[in-house]
Amino acid sequence: MENMQNNSFATCGDSLFFDTTEGIMIIPENIPKMRISDTKREFMELKKQKLLKRFTDPAEKERDSRCAICGDNNTKTFLFPTCRIVHYFACEGCIPEILRDGGSACSFPGCKNDTLLREEFENIIEQQNGGATAYTQAIDLLTLTIPGRWPNQVLIKQETVVTLKNIALSDILLFKLLEKTKVVVGENVSVFGNFKGEDCIRAGTDFEGLRLLRPASFQEIQISVCFMENIIRMANSSIKLGKVERLKLQGYMINILPKLILYEENVMKKLSLDADEKLHLLEILYIADNSIQVGKVKKLKLQGYMINILPKLILYEENVMKKLSLDADEKLHLLEILYVADNSIQVGKVKRLKLCNYSIRILPRLKIHGKGVVEELLLDVRGLNPVPGTIIEITNASVGTVKTLLLRNYPFNVLSKLVFHKEESEILSIDADKKEHVPNITSAGNNAIWLGKVKKLELCGYSINILPNLKLCSKGAVEELSLNAREMEHVSGIIHENSNNVCVKMFKELAIWNYFVHVLPKLVLHKEMEMFFMGAIEKEHVSGIVYAENNTIKLGKVKKMKLYMFAINILPKLVLHGENGVEKLILSASEIDHVSEIIRAENNSIKLGKVKTLELKSFAISILPKLKLHEENLPVENTHREKVMEEICLSLIIPKLEHAYKIILAEKHRISTRGVKNLVLSGYAINFLPEIHGASDL
Repeated sequence: MENMQNNSFATCGDSLFFDTTEGIMIIPENIPKMRISDTKREFMELKKQKLLKRFTDPAEKERDSRCAICGDNNTKTFLFPTCRIVHYFACEGCIPEILRDGGSACSFPGCKNDTLLREEFENIIEQQNGGATAYTQAIDLLTLTIPGRWPNQVLIKQETVVTLKNIALSDILLFKLLEKTKVVVGENVSVFGNFKGEDCIRAGTDFEGLRLLRPASFQEIQISVCFMENIIRMANSSIKLGKVERLKLQGYMINILPKLILYEENVMKKLSLDADEKLHLLEILYIADNSIQVGKVKKLKLQGYMINILPKLILYEENVMKKLSLDADEKLHLLEILYVADNSIQVGKVKRLKLCNYSIRILPRLKIHGKGVVEELLLDVRGLNPVPGTIIEITNASVGTVKTLLLRNYPFNVLSKLVFHKEESEILSIDADKKEHVPNITSAGNNAIWLGKVKKLELCGYSINILPNLKLCSKGAVEELSLNAREMEHVSGIIHENSNNVCVKMFKELAIWNYFVHVLPKLVLHKEMEMFFMGAIEKEHVSGIVYAENNTIKLGKVKKMKLYMFAINILPKLVLHGENGVEKLILSASEIDHVSEIIRAENNSIKLGKVKTLELKSFAISILPKLKLHEENLPVENTHREKVMEEICLSLIIPKLEHAYKIILAEKHRISTRGVKNLVLSGYAINFLPEIHGASDL
């Protein structure tokens, strides 16, 4: 009996609550210990010995036996097998507890339904109480009260009417009652969260007192007819909730939402509602719009059929929602909400709006409060066929100004439905994971994709294949272009085209990532680029282009250039000298493998041309001896026959100590500072000061 409290699901005073197959058992802890009668014990001993005969050494099996519940061994108490295969034993004191929990303590799959204990013991357990036998009392009516003590053990079943009035109870007790009994909810009923061992019943309280208790939480339950009947019978806004940080309701559980009253000042971090069957909405679907008060919510997530209750929620205009996420995998999930008028669903102020799959179709119905700015709008049609006839408009009346627009999978089926307003977006990001996500736009002719005015355009995956077909609304409409090919297949179409030119000369800032590096020889760049970035995370991203001839890829004039990770190995292939002066060149490598190809070059063999500032970070310092810093930065004569020095500012950065240990600069690779005006050593790079020839002259 030592484990009784551990096996109960709730506690109140000196009484414990147990979940049984018949209902909820309430047992006072101070009831006398149970025992088996002497006559029955002798009979059961014979039964046990018969079951033990299946073992080679029955005496050894019995000698080593222990109670599966409390751990008592055979020398202290009478033990009996919990199943006919004799996997485990139970002691006299724990057998009643096992019967309350279902009748078996054996976890083996074939023995979960073994009824040996119930058949042998259910009708013969006695309680020594002044010589009388006490039995569990099944009751028909129960009103929960404080202090909530019962002199005898009580069983409340599906037929029991439990009245709640002027009372606060724990979340787990409330849902057990809804599952197992007939619940009548009266006035001043509230629910709170509590730890095991704490009282599950308290006196009724107001919101001020309730918010001082632990936040309630709602676990997923097995739905039952009893639960749904209780929900239908219960009045809306009849159960008070105090402080709630996170609330997640799934399946039939979501029907309790209209029954709850949240504290007005409560700020919920996340509200998540999910229903994948229409039957889950039997009750909640037919309540009035703007009738469910959820208070202030930071993150709201609606999935499946739950999207249809969005018009029924009261979302305060002054509430600033960090994220609103809607996801509908099937058309039927929108069976009701598609009939509401455009711009009619008030969602307050939203910073991030995420619409997945068919939920994109309700975008015109949403109304962002006032002149709210949506920092990020994500439209993701992952894995679905294009939605025919879908009309999606982004206007000032619907979502206001969008700073970042993200289109994922089938992006062009969505993009063709978007109406860009006059105000400029900061980022437009388009990503397509599969080839079929990108239509065959070549049949529509070049420049088939029109873009509005955005500061930065990101093309990822197969979407980069529309690059030759882009048309901007005006010159300079897009300042920065980022191209990221995660797989070689993403650029195979561009690489194998007959045309040798991919025009990106309308963009002053260009960033290319991973396999798109292979397209570099085909690019036609802006005559005077502000920024050029090239990054390759894996060695395979540059495996083909590193074998091209040196000094064959012309970039034109670039003010600032950064090569990241394996892309550093492309440096010898670039033409940087001549008239193409680079104000700042940054090379960054966080692993020695990132410079594994370029480090094989001869010393002073890589011409950098006119570079004003050279910054080498971490393992990129290893290639410094390979660079020819001073050929075009040497003194030149002006018209007055005076020497004019074009000098370099060299910056070496090592942020981690382990990088400094791994970077080895041999004596024969000592670094010359000829042509270097300023030398900056940051972090652990100061350890290489002795290796820098002429540093004392700077």
